[in-house]
This record gives sequence, C-alpha cells and structure tokens, in this order.
Amino acid sequence: MNPVHLPEGIECSTCHGDGLAHALRPRVKGLITKFPDAQLCRQCHTPTQTPHFHYQKFVARIKHGPHTHQFKPHHVSR
Repeated sequence: MNPVHLPEGIECSTCHGDGLAHALRPRVKGLITKFPDAQLCRQCHTPTQTPHFHYQKFVARIKHGPHTHQFKPHHVSR
C-alpha cells in the first residue's frame, strides 16, 4: 500500500503518531512510532472490523519507508 493512498480517515499519524509534534520537538523520544506493532494495529483491526487479521501478512502489504520502492516523503512547509 502506498501511504499516499490511504483509506479515508486513515493517515500517517494513525499508526505512527503526531508527525508535527515530532518535527517541532525532534529530540523528544516517543512522539512517533517508526514500526507499529501488532498491539497497536489491533486497536483498529479488531475481530469485528477485520476478522481475518494476521499481523505479519498485513504489515507486509503496507510496508513502506526509505528502503522500499513505495516511500514518498512528505514535506511540511512553514
């Protein structure tokens, strides 16, 4: 999945945390999550919402970042 084409209502911060807060205070640890774990994913992917959720399979489908072909950095202008 290309992070630029996320389903409606889902954005980077849904899984990774508040990027603006991180950009404004980059030395503060814990503002963003680079690699969301299964526990975080299961907050939305409940048995009712996603009955066949399997973390390893789903995370492979949405893998993105600077070392993948899907990475498209966003630039915030001030």
